[in-house]
Amino acid sequence: MTKEMEHIRDRDQTYSPDESIPILEETLKNTDDNMSKFVEPHLREYREPEVIHSGERSYFGTIPSFGWSVPMTFTFPEKWNQHMRPRLSQIPDVLPMALRYLVWRVYIWLKGRQPFIDMFTLEGKQIYGVPLGGIGSGSIGRGFKGQFCRFQMTPGLYTYEVVHANQFIVSVRDTQGTRLYQKVLTGASDPGTLSAWDWSYDASNGDYLGLYPRAWYTYRIPEENITLKCEQISPVIPNNYKDSCLPVATFLWSIQNESSEPKDISLTFTFKNGTGTKNDAAKKCSTVSFQVNKDGVPIHGVALEHVIEGIQTTYGIGCLEKPDVSVTHMISFDLKDGSDIWHKLSRNGRLDTESCSYEISKGEVGIAVNSAGLVQSNSSLEMVFCLVWDQPLVYFKGKEHIFKRYNFYNYTAVDGCKTILL
Repeated sequence: MTKEMEHIRDRDQTYSPDESIPILEETLKNTDDNMSKFVEPHLREYREPEVIHSGERSYFGTIPSFGWSVPMTFTFPEKWNQHMRPRLSQIPDVLPMALRYLVWRVYIWLKGRQPFIDMFTLEGKQIYGVPLGGIGSGSIGRGFKGQFCRFQMTPGLYTYEVVHANQFIVSVRDTQGTRLYQKVLTGASDPGTLSAWDWSYDASNGDYLGLYPRAWYTYRIPEENITLKCEQISPVIPNNYKDSCLPVATFLWSIQNESSEPKDISLTFTFKNGTGTKNDAAKKCSTVSFQVNKDGVPIHGVALEHVIEGIQTTYGIGCLEKPDVSVTHMISFDLKDGSDIWHKLSRNGRLDTESCSYEISKGEVGIAVNSAGLVQSNSSLEMVFCLVWDQPLVYFKGKEHIFKRYNFYNYTAVDGCKTILL
């Protein structure tokens, strides 16, 4: 390692969004009138006092008072898709490139390969927010209503499905153990799957703010006088490529109990294998619970090994255990209607505690981690979740392969997810 690389490695710099204020303001001034009319109302809306984010302190620093802020009921005034239709006057200029692309596309099709530049099956949707993941590690998209969508795990290949089994679920109970509230935290409508789950969260009580590489989701539950805030963080750090190339995201939840009674509140993070395509059920899947320690603080989680596009991949989800927060897990749950995990949460807001593993030769598997704690009246509690996708080796059709950048820093092999979590 060169002295320059050692210098960069040893520097301890953190991301400060305030440094971007002059750049954003100047960009907004130079934006055309139509864009200004679209963006400025949302910036003003975010600065109003009733929005709980503005000016508050979080575990990771000051939440900025600027960014793309919309309610979860937001719909874009203009409908667009990714299919470009050139004007007649543009056809002479576009035609040579189009013919060259068609010849290449036919060649790729005859070879039985999937084109990494696919101009015919673009499926982008007007739902996207700030994605998850570091630089060059692949990414998992998130919608501004809380969806997990648009997976880009293999270089050049994208899937645009919304994976409905990837969710956060909140359960609220009183001190006697009576269930008061349990719903999926999403601003999207009922997807018609996982029918045992309650998808009726009122999206008008939710807000979103995106400012890459972070995003903030706010969920208000007025009937219980509870507010949940989720700060989503991806490791994009100036002058620190070692950590910035990690395939990981952190979700810091702040739970505020504004009622006159203490509440037992749990959050459950669920995730399934694959990327939401029909190929998810075609290969072997295996799961195992694990525990690792960071500076004496235990992290409990579940690792899910599966195959994406013929490449061995491991998802890992975990929770930080603290004195006031207990962590449980589930190494597999039913993806047909989700009744098994939903009924467990309905009983006591917790999942399983024993260490175990699970394996199927072919099919789909869902995993979950649960974090629970007692939130006193007019107080708050923080819970930390993390997501890792370990796909160290990428194969190409020409039998070439590469290691992703994070492998250069010894994040490798079977324990890759555990190592990255640390």
